[in-house]
Amino acid sequence: MSSDANPEATGSSPGQPLAEAAAPLGAAETARLTDFARACKAAARAVVLYPRGHPAIAATLGRIAQITASASLAAPLRITVLPDGLLLDERPPAKADAAVAELAVLLHSHLIGEIKVHPGGDIEAWRTFLLLLGRTPESVRADGGIARVWTTMAGRHVELREIDYAEVLRERSSGEAAVWDKVIMNCLQGSSFELDEASIKELLGIALDSDKLSEMMATLEHSVDRGGGIGAKTAALMRMLRGIIDVVSKSDPERLEPAVLRNGWYVDDLYAAIIETPGRLLAAFSAFVVDTKVIDGAVNGVGSLVRDGGDRLRRLQTGYVRNYALGVAAGAVLILAFVVARAGV
Repeated sequence: MSSDANPEATGSSPGQPLAEAAAPLGAAETARLTDFARACKAAARAVVLYPRGHPAIAATLGRIAQITASASLAAPLRITVLPDGLLLDERPPAKADAAVAELAVLLHSHLIGEIKVHPGGDIEAWRTFLLLLGRTPESVRADGGIARVWTTMAGRHVELREIDYAEVLRERSSGEAAVWDKVIMNCLQGSSFELDEASIKELLGIALDSDKLSEMMATLEHSVDRGGGIGAKTAALMRMLRGIIDVVSKSDPERLEPAVLRNGWYVDDLYAAIIETPGRLLAAFSAFVVDTKVIDGAVNGVGSLVRDGGDRLRRLQTGYVRNYALGVAAGAVLILAFVVARAGV
């Protein structure tokens, strides 16, 4: 079961932080939400990385099925999804946890605004749902969106409410806030900037104000920093810069050059996106792949080869005289045969 959700109705919108008005969850509810997020993340990783019969899949799916079983879950879990966090019954957890933020990023990338978990979902039902989450957001949206796809799969233990960005922008008051959200949404999704005249004027004000532009870039970076990785952050920043320049150049080209000059042709921003970010990626690859897998793997492999070879050669030393005598006799026969063969030649 699924439908479209308006983030305004749940106290959230794309790019906003966790709601501050609601009181935090108690210790028990916070633990329940955290355990669910950790189990979901572990199981989602397992179903994508390992084949169906792998023990890791059975263990992780068994954990999430246990947490959401009827005996453990008296009532459905109603979880609101924000770009960087989750709310349980409209209330944030009392203590931050990385698993909660990571699950929020994963769900939000599929434009899920709310998820309701009903008690009783079995291992196979959770496996089907997590395999759907493991698909790329682009491929799911190409099939009509995650809510529609999940409905066709007859998923019953989980209800999804998909974010309706168009409804958000219609209901919000016109101005900088709506433009802000739409620009960030387009940068995250890779779509082009389609703004009306009023929105273009607001975007001009943002582009020509270095403080506002820096704040927007920080918001965008925060939206993709936890789950999108370095590549996603670089692509989003580049799309934002290209989109803003394109909109401003078409709407008010005379104001574009002074803005670009005042911001140093965005050299620092481009340097961070093109040089600094790939450099960090290369360093991380060298540290966590080349060093641990290649170098350490080669050293450990040589040690294992020597150890295994020694174990096999050790078996030749039985300690029985009869075995050594047999070896001497066999050697003598081989030498005699060699001498006879040489003499025959």
